[in-house]
Amino acid sequence: MSSKTITIIGSLNVDLVTVTPRVPSGGETLTASSFSTGPGGKGANQAVACARLSRSRPTSTSPPTSNIAIKMLGAAGADEFGPPLLAGMAADGIDISSLEIPIPTVLQILKTAKEAKVQVLLNPAPAVKLPEEVYPGITHLIVNETEAALLTNRSVEEVEAPDYDWSTIINEFLCKGVTNVIITLGSKGAVFAHSGMDKPGFVPAEKVAKVVDTTAAGDTFVGAYAVNVVRKGGNGVVGEEDINIRINKDHA
Repeated sequence: MSSKTITIIGSLNVDLVTVTPRVPSGGETLTASSFSTGPGGKGANQAVACARLSRSRPTSTSPPTSNIAIKMLGAAGADEFGPPLLAGMAADGIDISSLEIPIPTVLQILKTAKEAKVQVLLNPAPAVKLPEEVYPGITHLIVNETEAALLTNRSVEEVEAPDYDWSTIINEFLCKGVTNVIITLGSKGAVFAHSGMDKPGFVPAEKVAKVVDTTAAGDTFVGAYAVNVVRKGGNGVVGEEDINIRINKDHA
């Protein structure tokens, strides 16, 4: 029986993918060379990442076994795409509850989790403005550059400056009550801090010989981070060395 649980609340989608020689201009019609469908959605991606990375052998094709239970709350359609999507997640050992979750419900979940002293990892993508009272209930906040800008009323152009100082935004989140803040910077790496650090840290991303596809890279990072947090059974504050190791390993 699993002794620990990670519950993901988010989207489940089926991606419809066409391959064209280039991105079409507005109003232009192009002939695609191929068409395919595939499972996706930020919530589903993160759930699958958690499920696979919680195993001793993430790439194993054997029946999933883990001491961490992975549960998914999301909305799946009753059309031809819904059943295969749910079946695929079930095959990864994910316990699925299909529910429609509007923003007010998500906010209530965050409030309830805080009252129950349940650690919350929030990855607000796509980013929407959050009430100030939500932040003290967030144990781990993971955002990218664009999301960090939108949540703090800054322009994306401002934060994308090569020498931008992320300490101001990170301190804003910490002052609002967030315990741990991580801002992913794509190929540059990530900046991070928790409420007990004197200043934010920076971890450069590991370089790879060839980047094939960055789709769901951020979701995979979030899933890997969540699994490590649960495995270590922390008290809510992640140590600096622990964050360094985790980001450097999982963000590559």
